[in-house]
Amino acid sequence: MNDDSYAVDYVRVYQNEASEYEKAEKKAKRPEAAPVTYREPDEDGNYVINGDFRDDIAIDGAEDASIDNWVLHLESDAKDTTYKVDNNKIKIKPAAEGSQNHSVQLKQAGIPMYKGWEYELTFDAVASEDRDIIIDVEGPDRGWIRYFADTKVNVGKKKQSYTYNFTMNEKTDPNSALEFNLGKQKSTAAVTISNVKLTHKSGEEIKDANEKTIRPDGNYIYNGGFDQGEGRLGYWNVSDSDAVSVTNKSNSRVLKVVAPKGTSKSNPVTVEQKELEPLVAGKYEFSFDGYADDKYGLTINVAGETIKPELKEKKSKYAYKFEVKKNLSRKDSNVEFVFTKPGEYFIDNAFLTEAALIKNGSFNAGLSGFLPYIHDSVNANYVIDNMNGNDNAFAITIDDTVATDAGNEWYVQLNQDGVKLEKGKKYRVSFKAKSSIERLIKYSLQEFEGNWTNYSGTGSVEIGKEWKSFTHDFVMENETDANTRFNITMGSVDGERIQKKHDVFIDDIDLVELIDEVQPVEPSREATKEGDNNSENTNHEESKEENAKPASSKPTVAEMQQTNSSSGNASNTESSSGSTTNSNFSTPLSNSVDNNTNTAEQSLQQKSEAITVAGNNVPRTNIAKSSNDKFANNTTDKKVNVTTEETTTIIEDTETPASVEVETEEIAEDRQENDDIVSQDSSVDEHTGFFGAIVKFFKSIIEFFRGLFN
Repeated sequence: MNDDSYAVDYVRVYQNEASEYEKAEKKAKRPEAAPVTYREPDEDGNYVINGDFRDDIAIDGAEDASIDNWVLHLESDAKDTTYKVDNNKIKIKPAAEGSQNHSVQLKQAGIPMYKGWEYELTFDAVASEDRDIIIDVEGPDRGWIRYFADTKVNVGKKKQSYTYNFTMNEKTDPNSALEFNLGKQKSTAAVTISNVKLTHKSGEEIKDANEKTIRPDGNYIYNGGFDQGEGRLGYWNVSDSDAVSVTNKSNSRVLKVVAPKGTSKSNPVTVEQKELEPLVAGKYEFSFDGYADDKYGLTINVAGETIKPELKEKKSKYAYKFEVKKNLSRKDSNVEFVFTKPGEYFIDNAFLTEAALIKNGSFNAGLSGFLPYIHDSVNANYVIDNMNGNDNAFAITIDDTVATDAGNEWYVQLNQDGVKLEKGKKYRVSFKAKSSIERLIKYSLQEFEGNWTNYSGTGSVEIGKEWKSFTHDFVMENETDANTRFNITMGSVDGERIQKKHDVFIDDIDLVELIDEVQPVEPSREATKEGDNNSENTNHEESKEENAKPASSKPTVAEMQQTNSSSGNASNTESSSGSTTNSNFSTPLSNSVDNNTNTAEQSLQQKSEAITVAGNNVPRTNIAKSSNDKFANNTTDKKVNVTTEETTTIIEDTETPASVEVETEEIAEDRQENDDIVSQDSSVDEHTGFFGAIVKFFKSIIEFFRGLFN
């Protein structure tokens, strides 16, 4: 601190008995809050005191420093900086550039900022040589939130007047600070400032009704950890103050409910919180930690949903998902714990949030859950825009992305931390974006700090004047990370500096887990016929289907018929190789004919055009198959062609043992003889008439099978 060195060794911290804390709490008195006051402007409407520098100022932290005057704040890396107030102006000479903008900072606090007001800031400035300074208005009591974004001002060697207008969009703040920053601007040139004025230009104050909003962590519930307010029960309403308290149980503040005798559904003890931020239609998750004597004594009502948990005797976490079908009013957005049986109950960490991996992706809850980042060197400001055709979109105006290399493209970002990605799971990330100019942005789901590993494998994308949607699926290959960062980078992406002032809009950010479902593949007949011309391709397709769904080693005729009719698989509608087809056709059925004779007869009677042949040897099979080939090759009748396709489909769907893939020479000779017979029959049919041949053929086949089965 202040360049002084200290030696610290052997620090010990001991916890006292719980009873001691309880005694101390009983004696403790809540400090009275200081009354809130708002500074009045002078006769010219100026809210800045000593804006003309009639009076001297003080160094920040000095005894004579005052909230009603300017102070000069100096960091240790610029502590030798000097200043002089003279002739209604202040001249500041930095001793060093400093490592931060605020290393050398002239500021005045105590300036009220009213929500809805438009302000005008004016001042004069001159420098000993050309250089930049950064000006802003921020809230020191509210995490240094910017009400007027950091704005770079180029100050030259000739005195110049500057004017800036901005609107206060945040909650009214009685204590904001106007700041002139001279640090980290690559210059130690002296700067002289004078005639500083901050006035109300237009607009009416927007009164806040102290209504609940979504908490920064995405929780709709206030004080869900029971550690705030009077008796640690801030924001909660209880029906019986004697039965409800907050206890320090196992070093944790826990809601304790001792429901007395007589507690029932008609006479419950309730702990409720009303008028939360209105829930819009969508999916939500309610969770809490709890345990109790009676596992069925608690009912929870959340936004119209009723939850009846089965509580355990040991502390456990409970989580429930539900869907809100339509937008709710604030009046209907409530949470209520209802205790209906006597006993002791303990509740903690009540949490109501969107059931989404990325919270508030629609920006309907403002910037809740998101953390915009703007580097000190970049002049940019952002809002949630619901005008100009935008429906609560994140909108950022960037004057210059500044960086000239990809290594510093991160100067402008929109982030959400705490996203959980689990190893091995598949996700889909999506959002939409546009810009007032053509430009690149970059997005990713990445490790926060560490190696900044890009889990999603995404990168830069182009956006323009129209909304463009982006969707990307990925598998989380790394170890589970519960603190993943979702990031959109809008700086000098891929090293492309943008010096033109422009706007970027982001909306509808979503991340969902994908659950794969195996879908049946139904190839088209065109694709199938191409496969039939190559037996290797056919076998490859059959192999892939077997991997997806195991097949029976010996399917019956009935099973084959059922498979054919239900799947519609026409992957082998035409035979291409006599030996391969016949082997597939005959072998699996050779041991099951006796058990399926009745089935085959029924099939012949019910559907004469679909001929399913079951034989005990290969030559019989060859005859039937060759007959079908004859009619397929010698007629254009559509019905016969369909029959051939159906029959072949049944054949090709059967499984062929590897032991019978090669035919013997004897079988090959029998096949040739059968083919010769078929060829002779074909010549006769041509002379007796086409339809006569068909009738003759079917009669002979039916008689053949009747004789075989009898």
